[in-house]
Amino acid sequence: MSYKIFRIEELNLSNLFYQSPRKIIVDNKETIFIPLIYKEKENIYPVLFQLPSIKINDSYKNDTLLIPINTNNHNRTMALKTILNDLDEKLINDFKVHGKKWCKEVINNLKNIEYKALVNEIDDDELIYSNGVLNLQLQKYSPKVYNEKRELCDDYEEVLHKGCIVQCILELKGLMIQLNDDNNEIFPCIKTHQIRYIEEKLLDVNLDNYSFLDSEVELKVSEMPKKSALQKLEEAVDTSSESQEESEDDESEEDQSEEEEYDEDNMDKLLEDDSDTSDSDDDLLKKIAKEESSESEKKVKKSNKKFYMKKN
Repeated sequence: MSYKIFRIEELNLSNLFYQSPRKIIVDNKETIFIPLIYKEKENIYPVLFQLPSIKINDSYKNDTLLIPINTNNHNRTMALKTILNDLDEKLINDFKVHGKKWCKEVINNLKNIEYKALVNEIDDDELIYSNGVLNLQLQKYSPKVYNEKRELCDDYEEVLHKGCIVQCILELKGLMIQLNDDNNEIFPCIKTHQIRYIEEKLLDVNLDNYSFLDSEVELKVSEMPKKSALQKLEEAVDTSSESQEESEDDESEEDQSEEEEYDEDNMDKLLEDDSDTSDSDDDLLKKIAKEESSESEKKVKKSNKKFYMKKN
């Protein structure tokens, strides 16, 4: 079978046709797979399509790449959202029409069916997620990842990071129906073939004209940054040295001993203060890292939008 890669907005959903279903095992579960093909005139193609350039807001992590339905052009974004939602609706309606034929004897045991959509909702208020996301798992098919120089990159986590711009070539291979005692799921089978990424470029700025912020007010003494414990320690050592040099030669051994003991106690206290500050900073960093981790997990965990259908 030859192939042709369409831009996603070029797809005509009425040209999608199903082939004969077959039973397979996926994740140790009995699954019915119905392959999809694309007919154009006398030609038959796999359903291959390319997404427009999209800036990602989440780095690749835990075999998950979230592609927000959000391009740099409003009309293109709305067109992408529409075609993906229409595709979801078509797959649902096709199952309602052909489900009994595809599942044959087992369909009579289905009370309801849960459809896992292409376009997922996400638990985040950021505008970039307002149209939903595509949730791609990469390890299963090991897609090729290219940079803008057409060079292959093997480390997904290194190059697919927040802020970069990606294009994806995807294939809608077919419809999967997993039959379980408690829960019956239908979901589109998407294969990621290739990804191209472009690093976000910073503007090259040249300050040709006078650019100082003349309105900026100098900091008052009370607003100056406080000295760190290490700076205090260094100042204490300097003061101690000057004090010892200026002391009289006939000062008693006992007085010198007391002064040195006092200075050592003072330095120990400063060192303790510095240690306490460090511990506090470590605790804060751990807390921030924990919050970021839980936020990332929350996004991925709640990214599925589901439809429910009852058997007629």
